[in-house]
Amino acid sequence: MQDRHAGDIGDYGIIGLLKCLQAHGFTIGVNWYRVPVLDAEKKKDGTFKQNDGKYLIPDKIKECDPILAEKLTRIAQGDRSVTAIRDEALIPDAV
Repeated sequence: MQDRHAGDIGDYGIIGLLKCLQAHGFTIGVNWYRVPVLDAEKKKDGTFKQNDGKYLIPDKIKECDPILAEKLTRIAQGDRSVTAIRDEALIPDAV
């Protein structure tokens, strides 16, 4: 995972899938692996070049899990970081 992608459509799909598997009896374990950001991926002001909203969760699929979508969107538009996703505990009872 990378801070610059935190809370985007990819996280919505991955976390949604893990929550679905969990609902069907699977025990979910999460191994957090954070990839460092290269200087080339940031603008001079320190913001991410990719912070254009292009990969935010589209309204048409938010209804699949509106609570997850709201939390991830808040992360993506605020403290966009892997740490913020981890701290939100989006997959209840994950190991």
